[in-house]
Amino acid sequence: MSDIPDKVLCLARTLRSMFVPAVRDVTCQGMWHPGNMCCSGATLEVLAHSSVKAVKIYTALYLLPRLLEQKSILKGVKKTCPSVIRSSAFLTCNCVMVCALHCILRKVLGHYRACTVGFIPGLVGGIASIGIEKQSVSLS
Repeated sequence: MSDIPDKVLCLARTLRSMFVPAVRDVTCQGMWHPGNMCCSGATLEVLAHSSVKAVKIYTALYLLPRLLEQKSILKGVKKTCPSVIRSSAFLTCNCVMVCALHCILRKVLGHYRACTVGFIPGLVGGIASIGIEKQSVSLS
């Protein structure tokens, strides 16, 4: 019986440490976007760069196998375009949400906490962007 309060106390300490300020004097500009002082400007930069990179990644991922199996290049491109656009939107949404939430949480809380540096922005960004990806792709 005496083990139960100790385990509860240990769990409470662990949970409390997740919400204790990790770093007080670091801003999101210093940690996340040092080249841009404006959070919205940095998020727009992430949007631009991540969308270009995502299109490159998913074009290679979807188009190359399709072109190798089909005789008509135009037919392969037509079938692949919706998948490339959808998957690129998924990856871009994830990147932008993580960047935006990182700055938003920093401004709302006033400083970084252990769980707000990466866990919460990553979790929320992933959940929000998963709705974009096609069901059969996200489950496999």
